[in-house]
Amino acid sequence: MNDLKSVLTFKIEKDGAEFHAWCPELVGCHTHGETVTKALENLKDAV
Repeated sequence: MNDLKSVLTFKIEKDGAEFHAWCPELVGCHTHGETVTKALENLKDAV
């Protein structure tokens, strides 16, 4: 069995008091977090 792998772009930007994170390749895949680390963790979960 072959494992398929994809390269996804994760983008994070400051949004007020939190950080907005999204994956442009996955329409509608957005999240946020109080820190960059938390936003990235949340985005990984969303993907």
